[in-house]
Amino acid sequence: MTATIERAAEISLSLEPKIPSLAYRIALVASGALDVALAADKAHDWDVAAADLILSEAGGGLVDADGEALRYNRAETSHPILVAAPRRLLAAFVSALHAAKLGPSETFALGA
Repeated sequence: MTATIERAAEISLSLEPKIPSLAYRIALVASGALDVALAADKAHDWDVAAADLILSEAGGGLVDADGEALRYNRAETSHPILVAAPRRLLAAFVSALHAAKLGPSETFALGA
């Protein structure tokens, strides 16, 4: 699966162990420690809102698997699969995600 994403996005990835805290995973993307993180569907507003703001301020984005920005304070507070990445990588990774038809909850870091 990683190889499919690497080919589609024309990047080199290394799979990292899953980090249980979704907010912490997103914060690691904001800090630059991770380049890309995925979150399984069913994350709620309260799970991601603060981390989304931190990531945005750091120049990254948190979007759904279609590349759409999250909408908060809706009647339905859960979200589909999410992608967190620096803005420069976001579109390529969302496209690669579609190409690979990836399942939820993986964490990636770009290889050297």
